[in-house]
Amino acid sequence: MTQVSKLAMVIIVALLLPALLFVPACAPKATEGTIKVQISTDLTGPYAGVMKYIYYATIDYFNYINEEEGGIKGHEVVALSYDDKSDPALSSTYYDQARTEGIVARLQSTTPSLLAVLSKLEADQIPSIGVAASATLFNPPSWHYSTVGDWAKQFCSALDGYFYPKWKEAGGTDPMRLSLVCWDMTLGRSGPPAVEALMAMRPGRYEVVSTTFPSMTTMDYVSDLSTAKAANPDLILAFVSG
Repeated sequence: MTQVSKLAMVIIVALLLPALLFVPACAPKATEGTIKVQISTDLTGPYAGVMKYIYYATIDYFNYINEEEGGIKGHEVVALSYDDKSDPALSSTYYDQARTEGIVARLQSTTPSLLAVLSKLEADQIPSIGVAASATLFNPPSWHYSTVGDWAKQFCSALDGYFYPKWKEAGGTDPMRLSLVCWDMTLGRSGPPAVEALMAMRPGRYEVVSTTFPSMTTMDYVSDLSTAKAANPDLILAFVSG
């Protein structure tokens, strides 16, 4: 196995093992005694800086399963990797190619690529698991399992349980001024309502002083950060990923 941080390996084991154990029960038999799984990820696109390390850890995990555990119930796991660059068109094309190879499950990295094939996954009954995408897009659960959960609520939990106490320890005086930077899509736009719900639970504790909605694919946040800076916040809460 190549060197991957212990934390990354723990995350991969926790996220992938349930999905892989699910494969034999809900999907067609793997061809020639193997279990073929598609990995559709962003290795050279806008989110490669994050996704490539998840990919490396995933490959290491599959190597471990095959070399140390003898595969899954004696079947070798074959990972078919595709660099979709977070491009929906490429994601759709690569999924079609992978289906012809006999995949029985799919691992997905980014929201744009997943949304391009979501209806195909359901029609083909191919189980999928992904580290991106807002959980609100996938309720009730179907053929895609989002490991992200409800990010908006998670961010608010981190705000209320960690950042706010630290800010108070440093001498902060209520209300804590918040600037929100939210992707202009479901995940990002779930942020403001979650903050509003938190504010209703903690009267007088927080105040939202600015909110911007940059494009999900932007790599330039200068305008959004300038708007936040001008509002003089105590904390910038970014409902984005990558």
